Amino acid sequence: MDIKLNVFVIFLLIGLAFVCLVSAQDTDGVPESPADKITDNVGEYSEKGYPETYEKYLEFSNSLVDREQNKSYLFREWTGIFSENPVVGPVLYYTDRFFSFFDPLWEFTFGMEFNWSFAFFSHMFFWIIIIVVIFFPANGIFDNWIFGLLTGFVVASLTGSQGVIGVAVKLLDTVVNLWILTAIFIIITLAIVIYAKIYKDFNKDSEKEKLSRARKTIKSEAEVIRGD
Repeated sequence: MDIKLNVFVIFLLIGLAFVCLVSAQDTDGVPESPADKITDNVGEYSEKGYPETYEKYLEFSNSLVDREQNKSYLFREWTGIFSENPVVGPVLYYTDRFFSFFDPLWEFTFGMEFNWSFAFFSHMFFWIIIIVVIFFPANGIFDNWIFGLLTGFVVASLTGSQGVIGVAVKLLDTVVNLWILTAIFIIITLAIVIYAKIYKDFNKDSEKEKLSRARKTIKSEAEVIRGD
């Protein structure tokens, strides 16, 4: 069997095992949404649980900070955590409102609405990982990087929209030690870098082999012509 195919099959099996693992996990106790409403009777709120106006956002900044402190590390929203910061607060508030306009897109691709939190960027991280894993074998099959990238995008987006990425992030959320969590992301990143390098090296060797065969073919044909 081709070595590139072996590498892809190994990553595919690991991925399937991971999906089965996270699907079997009991995610009770994990926040259903990182955008729970804060206390009642404190003004009007958007669907994200933030005041509709920046003035109200400042007025109830203490409540917003308290709300986020009660969440797990991954799901704490920076828009609430830094609501009392006069510099960072308004930047996060208005950018949150802007990017939330594209929530249908984020939900379809990453499986989560936008918010400034490690949870959202963890969704994005796994989405990119899936694209990379699918891209290289798809690129080899279609012999076209555009189709390879498109295939990876479709597979990753379907995975995100079906909630698989979300379950994986909730599983990571059970890791209470920040250093262990950081180490997990580093290990995954290194594994993907090695995976990509293996495919790139094999592609280079394959191109060299094709070039060598083409030269031999041309040389053989030239000898036949001279012989005639």
